[in-house]
Amino acid sequence: MSTREETSRVDRGDVPKGYVISYHEIRGYDSPDRWYSAATVRHRKIGEFGTYGEAVEACKKDVKSK
Repeated sequence: MSTREETSRVDRGDVPKGYVISYHEIRGYDSPDRWYSAATVRHRKIGEFGTYGEAVEACKKDVKSK
């Protein structure tokens, strides 16, 4: 059985402008891995997170650090 990664953008209306949150899921075996990643729209990676909320908070902290 082969595995594959599925990725989709997620925005529940609370992602700061200029940032993108993606949901990742590796499928094809019994316990799929799931995580969120945060980046700027210009593809600067902020990090990978276990929950959507953690990813949003990281984006908000990045905005404040500028």
